[in-house]
Amino acid sequence: MKVIKILRIGILFLCISWIGNLIYFYSQQLAEPIILKHYYELPMSPHYHFELFYITNKNEKSDITFVEFPQLESQELQYVITKPFENEVEQSFSHHKIKTLNFQMSDEETLKEIKEDIVINEIRAYFSNGEVRNYSIGEIILYRDRGRSAFEGHFAGSSNSNEGFDSIVAKEDLIVNDLQFSFLDKLSKGIKLSLNKEEVTIDKETLQLNSFLPKEFKKGEELELHYQFQFGEDDLNRHHFYEIIPRYIGETVNGEPFSDRIHLHYRPYISKKELREIIDTTKDDGE
Repeated sequence: MKVIKILRIGILFLCISWIGNLIYFYSQQLAEPIILKHYYELPMSPHYHFELFYITNKNEKSDITFVEFPQLESQELQYVITKPFENEVEQSFSHHKIKTLNFQMSDEETLKEIKEDIVINEIRAYFSNGEVRNYSIGEIILYRDRGRSAFEGHFAGSSNSNEGFDSIVAKEDLIVNDLQFSFLDKLSKGIKLSLNKEEVTIDKETLQLNSFLPKEFKKGEELELHYQFQFGEDDLNRHHFYEIIPRYIGETVNGEPFSDRIHLHYRPYISKKELREIIDTTKDDGE
């Protein structure tokens, strides 16, 4: 009888443990994917690729199969962006995974006709189970290059520590008047900048760059921007993805205006703790 009693207690314990694990499993499941935030500046260039990232359940049966951009619904813009590849797994966790949606600029003739920048901040996602949902994605600026270039010899590099540089060389005598930088409201506490080894600060109130510009450059002189993304642990902007194309604005000694772009990027590697933080924050925001 004592053996039977021990056996029953063991079976009861196993049942309670199994039920507890089942409850915990379902408590971790997302009702729908979480689309992460992206702050991109992308050129309207044929065949240019970019990615959007989202969190979904690890064993989710329904996935995103098709995406539309509501801001591109007019007839002439409908196929400016296409989704050419299958969704890929970027990171995997116990109950979730981070996946990518891959896109490509298309319709070269239409891209040539677009004169103004286009801002995209949402997608309409179609799922394999027939559901359709709209999601905020942050802000993507599709930009149209304007003006002549006054620099050449473009050199750039970056490291896994989210640090890098972008260097260009003046191809004629010129004056650089300004450096235009997008998304400083997201980056003001999370990025360190220097121009030719001189620190560039960001005014926290006006969100303007404070630098040694304007400055004259002789033909052959180098202008190098060094950057390091260094978000604090309490800064939720560290969870976002950034593709930033700052722009030098100036004029040649003959008074001809120019505009030259450089490239910075930040791609977070999300830890298990940060994943939990993103999920909890999203639930608190009611998204």
